[in-house]
Amino acid sequence: MAKLLSEQELSRFDALQKKQSDFSITIEEADELREIVLRAQQKRESRAAAMITMDAHILQFEISPEELFTREQIADAARAFGLLSQVKKERVAGPTVVYNGKQHIWTRNLPEDVRDALCDAFKAGTSIQAFIAPRQEAAKVAEIVARLERETASACSADTLSELSLSREAIDKLKEKLGATA
Repeated sequence: MAKLLSEQELSRFDALQKKQSDFSITIEEADELREIVLRAQQKRESRAAAMITMDAHILQFEISPEELFTREQIADAARAFGLLSQVKKERVAGPTVVYNGKQHIWTRNLPEDVRDALCDAFKAGTSIQAFIAPRQEAAKVAEIVARLERETASACSADTLSELSLSREAIDKLKEKLGATA
């Protein structure tokens, strides 16, 4: 109830509820209490209807949470609703690759068709910008290039590094780090 009412309405609601429990509420105050409860119920119902509509659109257009929110925003929301402990840190996920309009987090089990297309483009020396998910940190982009270099055994061109705003040193560091964890 508290999340559905303004601070003023909530304080008035509390005062009226206290009067009701003390059996000292007037008819006008009881009507006011009913109106406050009715407004809160209407807000709840309209929010529920909006959520149902949003869920339907998300399902219809196959939108993933990562396309709507950053991983940090998702984790913060989960913590706010008690789904994750406040102390527990989110596990760091791999970089995100886009293929045929779908986003894929590059873990050990990146789909073969995605991996093949990405590696083929990289080996051919063509731009891999189309495979890079939007709003992705530079460190994640560098991780994609380092993984590609490691998997294809070929170096990224200076033009591609420049296009992605990356440095050769950052890629080499990441390749060493990836080699140590492999």
